[in-house]
Amino acid sequence: MFSKLQKDLSEKSAILITNPYNIEYLAGVKGQSYKEREYMLVITSKSAFLITARMFKSEAKGSRIISSGEAELVLLKEREGFFETVKRLLPFEIKKLFVEEYDLRLLEYLHLKKLVFPVRIKHLKNKVLDLRVKKDLTEIKYLQKAQELTAKVLKKAIEYLKANFEKGVSERELASFIVSETLKFEDATLSFEPIVASGEGSAIPHYKPRDKKIEKGVLLIDLGVRYKGYCGDLTRTFYIGEPDREFLEYYRLVNEALDKAIDKARSKVEFLDVHKTAVEIFEKKGVKDKFLHGIGHGVGLEIHERPFVRGGKKKEILEKNTVITIEPGLYFEGKYGIRIEEMVWVKKNTSIVVKVMGRRVENIIVK
Repeated sequence: MFSKLQKDLSEKSAILITNPYNIEYLAGVKGQSYKEREYMLVITSKSAFLITARMFKSEAKGSRIISSGEAELVLLKEREGFFETVKRLLPFEIKKLFVEEYDLRLLEYLHLKKLVFPVRIKHLKNKVLDLRVKKDLTEIKYLQKAQELTAKVLKKAIEYLKANFEKGVSERELASFIVSETLKFEDATLSFEPIVASGEGSAIPHYKPRDKKIEKGVLLIDLGVRYKGYCGDLTRTFYIGEPDREFLEYYRLVNEALDKAIDKARSKVEFLDVHKTAVEIFEKKGVKDKFLHGIGHGVGLEIHERPFVRGGKKKEILEKNTVITIEPGLYFEGKYGIRIEEMVWVKKNTSIVVKVMGRRVENIIVK
């Protein structure tokens, strides 16, 4: 993976990778937490070094770049920090060090700058993120598997709700059930904390489950299983009992917007145009102002990654083998919300939905 970065490096330049997701992508290793500094990767034109603490030696030795011999494993010395080790590893001829400026904290940046002087610190910008946009077939396989597992958990959650509805199930209880079922799968964890939103709560896009009992009416569930590092992401809006005419009208409208947006998504199409496709459908029905977010986002090692829906000068153009989610929604404050989400594999002249669960009206009525 990092050979694509190496070929553009001069003998006088090096790259420091600190972002945990980028290290996982380039090196094939991840730490216990994406929020901690557990690994760093130094890349020069001729060599690469994976740096970690002694406690992670076993995991690091099993990583793709160490087991293949593409990089050398460097363990932190006693009382030596990551950045001191980076300085020690930089060849004498290095004049520029490219860093992930969006990932480094200010104090880290200042400390590193002082340590490596007179080497100049330069911004790597989005070079690794650009590589991650297009998925290879292995990544797509993992994403498909993640989505399949996500659907399995969601189906089990609905069965659990039906079996226990009479005695009462709270949003938080159902969310906890989703977590416990997710952790039963091998090589799997959560993509994000599940959203279980009933009644008025479904009108809040990023609602947090509460202790209130789930009653008849609207129930929105947004969840994801992460498989081998890759994130599933699926949303369905259910109706417990007999839905009224208004709900059915809006549900079908959101479903139509989803279908039209999927049809629009293909290589060389601007992501913003996919968004506009859904907006135009809502606008014709006078509910444009109830659509509160972008039509979707890229998905991969991170649940939200490029491409994003953007306007202005910096346009996001969909590329072949990009994987995105498309998730139109309508939110009626104080009443309910409807959101339906699919994972979509963008191809050259079309797009393929990762089909794991039906979304016709008959699929979402819970009795």
